[in-house]
Amino acid sequence: MASTHFKGPIVTGTLLEATDSVTTNAGYSVLTQRKAIVKNTTPQTLFKLPAYSQIIDIFVDVITAWDSATSAVLTIGKTGSTTLFSSSIDIKNNTGRIAIPVTAAMATAIYGIGATDVTVIATLVETGVATVGAAKITVVYAQLESTTV
Repeated sequence: MASTHFKGPIVTGTLLEATDSVTTNAGYSVLTQRKAIVKNTTPQTLFKLPAYSQIIDIFVDVITAWDSATSAVLTIGKTGSTTLFSSSIDIKNNTGRIAIPVTAAMATAIYGIGATDVTVIATLVETGVATVGAAKITVVYAQLESTTV
């Protein structure tokens, strides 16, 4: 399958510049990246988000619950801050799409990731080694021109 690659934010709309009497109708495109989680491996590099991106949502889809002895807890963040984008997510006792509650600190972190690319990681803490377990993480984001947008 062929792909088209763009460098920089993608802005769409017919009025790219605001005038005195008309407000712009241009907006940033919504993008996604996704990756499967590998059981018994932590931390795992998921993807790299471009500078100035705003995270709109993160989905954790548990296809098969982990069968670890006591617990299997997943967090999503970056190096040095493993819970920056999510609190603890129980992937042993839950399947399907798991909603991630967003705290005030997380809301600040996802609003704009800053002037450099950010590598998103998943940290999986298991009590008892799992023999089965399958999950996918999807991040939905918009690449902006700066954090002042």
